[in-house]
Amino acid sequence: MSLPQIGQLVQVRNMTFIVNDVAAAGSDMSPACTKVTLECVDNDRLGHIMEVIWERENDQTLHIYSDETFPDVNDPFDHPDRVDALELAILWSSPSVLGGPKLMSPFMGAIQIEDYQLEPVSRALMLPRVNLLIADDVGLGKTIEAGLIVNELLARGRIKKILIVAPASLTIQWQSEMEEKFQLEFKIIDRDYLLNLRREYGLNANPFTSFPRLIISIDYFKREQVKNLFAQSDPGNNALKSWDLLILDEAHNAAPAGRQNYVKDSDRTKLLQAITPHFEHKLFLTATPHNGFTYSFTALLELLDPLRFNRGPEVDQKQRDLVMIRRLKENIMNKNFAVRSIVAITIENNDTDAKLFDLLNSYIKARLETSNTTQISFAMTMLKKRLLSSPLAFYRSIIWHNYAIGEIDESNVADEKLLLKITQAAIETFSDDNEKDELEENAVKEVTRVMKRLNEKEKTLLSEITRISSDSYQKHDQKALKLLEYIKNKLFSGGGWNNERLIIFTEYKDSMEYLKTILDKIDDGGRILTLSGGTDNAKREEVKYEFQTDPEKSRVRILIATDAASEGLNLQHFCRYLIHYEIPWNPNKMEQRNGRIDRHGQKSPEVFINHFIYANNEDSLFLQVIIDKVRTMREDMGAISDIIEKNIEKVMLGKSRTLDFNDNRRDIIKRDIKRDIAAKYEYSGLIESFEESKKSMKINLANIKKIVDNALKISGVKGIEPVLDEGLKNMCGLIKEVPLSWQSVKKHLKDKNGNLLKLIFEPNKYLEREDTAIMHLAHPLIKFSISEFRKQLFSFNSQMSRLTYKIVDGLDKVSIKASARYLVVGALGHLLHEEVISVYGNPGETGGFKHNKSLEAELENKEFSYTEISTELAGKIRILIEKNKKNINAEIGAKISDRHEKIERTLAKKAEKDAETVEKLINERINEIKKRLDDFMNKTGEEYRQLPLFTEEEAQQFRENMKWLDYRLAELKTRLIKEPEEITRHYQIKDEKSFFLSITVYIPAKLAGEARG
Repeated sequence: MSLPQIGQLVQVRNMTFIVNDVAAAGSDMSPACTKVTLECVDNDRLGHIMEVIWERENDQTLHIYSDETFPDVNDPFDHPDRVDALELAILWSSPSVLGGPKLMSPFMGAIQIEDYQLEPVSRALMLPRVNLLIADDVGLGKTIEAGLIVNELLARGRIKKILIVAPASLTIQWQSEMEEKFQLEFKIIDRDYLLNLRREYGLNANPFTSFPRLIISIDYFKREQVKNLFAQSDPGNNALKSWDLLILDEAHNAAPAGRQNYVKDSDRTKLLQAITPHFEHKLFLTATPHNGFTYSFTALLELLDPLRFNRGPEVDQKQRDLVMIRRLKENIMNKNFAVRSIVAITIENNDTDAKLFDLLNSYIKARLETSNTTQISFAMTMLKKRLLSSPLAFYRSIIWHNYAIGEIDESNVADEKLLLKITQAAIETFSDDNEKDELEENAVKEVTRVMKRLNEKEKTLLSEITRISSDSYQKHDQKALKLLEYIKNKLFSGGGWNNERLIIFTEYKDSMEYLKTILDKIDDGGRILTLSGGTDNAKREEVKYEFQTDPEKSRVRILIATDAASEGLNLQHFCRYLIHYEIPWNPNKMEQRNGRIDRHGQKSPEVFINHFIYANNEDSLFLQVIIDKVRTMREDMGAISDIIEKNIEKVMLGKSRTLDFNDNRRDIIKRDIKRDIAAKYEYSGLIESFEESKKSMKINLANIKKIVDNALKISGVKGIEPVLDEGLKNMCGLIKEVPLSWQSVKKHLKDKNGNLLKLIFEPNKYLEREDTAIMHLAHPLIKFSISEFRKQLFSFNSQMSRLTYKIVDGLDKVSIKASARYLVVGALGHLLHEEVISVYGNPGETGGFKHNKSLEAELENKEFSYTEISTELAGKIRILIEKNKKNINAEIGAKISDRHEKIERTLAKKAEKDAETVEKLINERINEIKKRLDDFMNKTGEEYRQLPLFTEEEAQQFRENMKWLDYRLAELKTRLIKEPEEITRHYQIKDEKSFFLSITVYIPAKLAGEARG
């Protein structure tokens, strides 16, 4: 059985594939086993990746098609547009690890790219391994920046298998954004996906090997069964890592949690420690990269790039600057971001509400005097936060509290460690409000059970609080009345709803229900939606779609959402008003809420953020001071949020009346994180690179139309038809018919109502029109067109002769352009490089064709025409090609030989440079760890001096970190030997292949005219 070669077309299991990789199947298999990686070119499964053991396939269904050869001079001439489209198809789909300045990704998405968003992809291409921490401000478009990097690495052949790990509430958003903006299909691994996969393929089916691009929620990934399935997906017997790229969204959630003196690994941290070694490249995304603990920040950086960082008390600032990108909105010049207007809505408590606040403050003070522990403070804090939220939220919490008070048993001995664990669990970030409420309720009950019994004063206070709350929780409080007034002013005009929209955020699902009941009274049908954490994905997407639909077409005007549901919501298209129904004690939550409308893509020049302040309530006025203070601290938000939250808690519980910012974590974060000052530049270099790429890749309106129009016609249907719209007709077209084998493209050519979209062929022309669609290089229509031309390279079903001519004015002699595909295969059986190589020259009557480099620029820049030439001239042209065939092949061979030498030198230099870089990094980490271990053993160094201050929990984490350093030291010593060898092998050339592509004859117009005459 003969083996296929990279770049060939093969038939396997009655489907047609291009061969991407050919390699030994693994050390534990027979040497006769060959793993072949295939990419489907059949239109119904275009782009589907499949790996097979070639020798184990049914021999009767295997077929290797013959490669393209020198065109038959007796075949009919193709139209030159068709041959040009063929060469463009190869140019636009040729991967290469050589690098270079050209960027493909800006032309591979339906996105309006801002110049600053090119910085991460440009930075990524400078790194031997793409390990980046993208820590841009909320709303700057980190998802777009990640998508650009993904498409760039895919286009260069550097990645295939991708895993996105995100909070559960963001998995569908990632899937839809990758599909809508970049036309990349991802599957979401969850319980249903696993069950369906095993139902179809058997109990041994592994979801991590089911598709090359996957998404999974970080908390589902933490389950033992899921972690085991991931481990089983990587046999670990290959020189290449099993996974190419990891994208970790909201990466700060995986950093160790800060404690009083030290940091502790969370379950998420441990998960990332287990999976990151399986990935070649990693992108970490977060708007708050630093929590104020250097140990936590360096642990996150170590997960990102263990060759550049060790977790520890210091940040290597030189290495940090290479991998971290951090820009705030105010640092990016010449960008018309919306102005954020933050205004407090002042209200006054009525007598009943004011009395309830006074009673609760008295009750909290009394309780803390008799049972003052950190955990009891938690229970009192929950009561205060819920009272500041809504009457219903407070009522339900006071009912919990009364029940727990009845369970008090003073003989119970408080297990402080258990209580700490329970209360810590209750303040974690949740994506499910029901789970949040359950854990909070359980924590309050457990903490209350070990309190001292109420004295008579406390009983009286609690009884009165409960009575007032029971009487008022179903009534409109002053805040609700003010909200209704606000809505009437902003969302009503002329006695009816206008086209403005409003988002109301609250911390509690109970408050969301309270608001929905109140606002239902002004709802005339379909105006108000709610969204809470735990809402099923289908409903969540439905709500998002309705709220993002033009108000002229959707009745929705108000969205009430909880914090648990807010993460990752992008709602900026038709909404500029946002209200915080209560002020979060953690300012980072407020910033996350604001980022839902104050973000890239907001059309309004100003967004309006409002919150409520009680003029006659000290607690409320104090929260206004917090808001004013944190406006000046946005760059440090990740570090100071928990500091502020703890300060607020002390004030609200009567333990303090001042705000203390003397925590040294602001100084730590300024030291550890350097903002990307380069973001203040105009990014002119990136724009120049962008334009150079467009020119070198020949990406323009005429060429995009050319490849689509000709692919359709080759397939036997009409090409692009004109649009009637005067403003669009030069850049747009309609496609009314596609081949039967292109049926999956149809849905991308119509809107949701089945109307034909006007297809924009002008590259990077982004129009705010729902009746248009951008035709970029990753769009299914372009992919199918490229695939159609790639099939023409093989003789089994070709509709092309790959032979054409162009009639050119001002040309003295007949000239020929001959082109070939050139592929370079690496030692590991992977494709290193593919390109089109062309030679230009004047043919002699008896041969003697020689490549003339100066002729290339002359011919490529000349205008041409194509009309039928005489039979006599056509015969002469055919004879001329045949006579020069040997010389043409020789000249292409010579140019390929020259190109091979240059590529070999380039790869050798790249291998040497990358190997030296990696070797240097590993040695730096080894020396760093040795010094830390020596300092500790010699009882010197900061860690040893701090050890007596640690709690038992912190000391246990410290001991685990010391073991980790020992493990890392041994691992790095092994990698010092293996890594440089693997890098060198990765860039070694195993084989090269060339396939003849096309012949274009340039005929002087004078000669063509004489022949016709």
